[in-house]
Amino acid sequence: MPADQELIRRVREGDSGAVAELYERYAPVVWRYVCARMRQDTHAGQDVLSETFLAAIRGLKNEATTE
Repeated sequence: MPADQELIRRVREGDSGAVAELYERYAPVVWRYVCARMRQDTHAGQDVLSETFLAAIRGLKNEATTE
């Protein structure tokens, strides 16, 4: 299992497999947090989860282009 830093490096290089692995690793944790805040609104919670990961991946890719 690659370390997070390795996955982040690969995401910055455009590796979609690394994105999937980070999602699998952290989506359950983020989902539990979102569910605790969103209560019964599962659809809104799914949107928040998706948007959170999209923002994170975009941030990593943008950071790579400014270095």
